[in-house]
Amino acid sequence: MQLNELLIETLKAKQVKSDAVSALERERKEMKIETERLENIVESAEAEVLKNELALNSSRENAEVLENELALRTRNYEKLSRRHDEFRKRLINQRKMKRESKCVSSRESFGRTKKNTNKAAKIEKGRAEPRGEEQGT
Repeated sequence: MQLNELLIETLKAKQVKSDAVSALERERKEMKIETERLENIVESAEAEVLKNELALNSSRENAEVLENELALRTRNYEKLSRRHDEFRKRLINQRKMKRESKCVSSRESFGRTKKNTNKAAKIEKGRAEPRGEEQGT
């Protein structure tokens, strides 16, 4: 009986050992699957980080390009603004000079007209005098 009991105990121990080994194998497989899943997550996260870094670098480069373009456009705008201001000043001066020359011109023409009128009056007076002399004699 003791031998049977010993045999039963040995079989039970072997069964427990077999169950433990099976459980460990299952757990090892589950751990392996979980490890692979976590490695995939890490790899995809690393890939996402790289992608974001590339996008960030690209964005920085684009930002630099845009900043350079903005600076260039600002300089061009400032140049155009200065040219426009200079053009306006020249135009205002030209109009002013034109107005002044018209005033001078009209004064001169008015003076000429007055002179011409005076000359005409003197001529008329000169003509009138001889007529007066003719009448007086």
